Amino acid sequence: MLFSCVCVVCRLLAVMLRREYRYVLPVSMEEYKVAKQWMLSYEVYEGLEKDEGIRLLQYNNSNNNGKHEIYTLCSFDFESKIPQFAQMLLKMFFTDAEPVMHQKSTVVGERTNTVFWGPNLFKDNLRLEISSVVMEDLGTTDNAHEVPPDEWANTEVVNVDFANDPLGFKSYEKDYDVTMYASEDKTRGPYKEGWLDELKSKVEKYEKGDLKEKPKYVCVYKLVTCEFKWFGIDRIFREKVVYTTTQIVMEFYRKMICLFDVWGQLTIDDVYDEQNKTELFRS
Repeated sequence: MLFSCVCVVCRLLAVMLRREYRYVLPVSMEEYKVAKQWMLSYEVYEGLEKDEGIRLLQYNNSNNNGKHEIYTLCSFDFESKIPQFAQMLLKMFFTDAEPVMHQKSTVVGERTNTVFWGPNLFKDNLRLEISSVVMEDLGTTDNAHEVPPDEWANTEVVNVDFANDPLGFKSYEKDYDVTMYASEDKTRGPYKEGWLDELKSKVEKYEKGDLKEKPKYVCVYKLVTCEFKWFGIDRIFREKVVYTTTQIVMEFYRKMICLFDVWGQLTIDDVYDEQNKTELFRS
């Protein structure tokens, strides 16, 4: 009875945390599409090799009314990816439940929507949603996700330097340090402090006609919404979940850029063809 009353109170006091993160990346729009799709394969196979419990449950790649759509459903063991604080809570309150999260992603054109939930762990008490849209700008578009004005007014905007903003010690890998990376053809990297200001300067020169070759850049706008209903720890838990999510995203983009020599010469059709040959990605 007491537990039921607490659950009701939790639902009444649940507050949603919403932030928009803006990641400017030194790639063209076409390169970004190729890299993101290629990284899907890379991350799945890397997770399998490291035995991180990643399972691709469903994958569908289709073309509907001229719009390319990709749908993925996977699950993964996430205990090792969350802070010790959250691991401690799991062991205290969910002693018999598996630390498994489900992830559902839908990609249509330049927009991606990803939802995370724990069906056997948190039930309906945790929901993390990440909506992404990529634009060919330098993070200057206001409300790229077209959030209703009253909700947008309460949405915090965070500009991220994917190359130089702090990354947790456990997440840092020297092989994927973009501040030291340089592509084999010497056209990419390293991305040291101030690289973004240099990029903006090149864009201004190009727009004025003082630079012949257009610089390559996109901005990924990620709208992160987290709802966690657990009285007493809900606020700090939401902050931890969102912080961990942003760290994983930053780590993902660093890997993506440092693996340019692998995917840089591929086309999007090359990536799809390779995935279609693999049983893991067959629809």
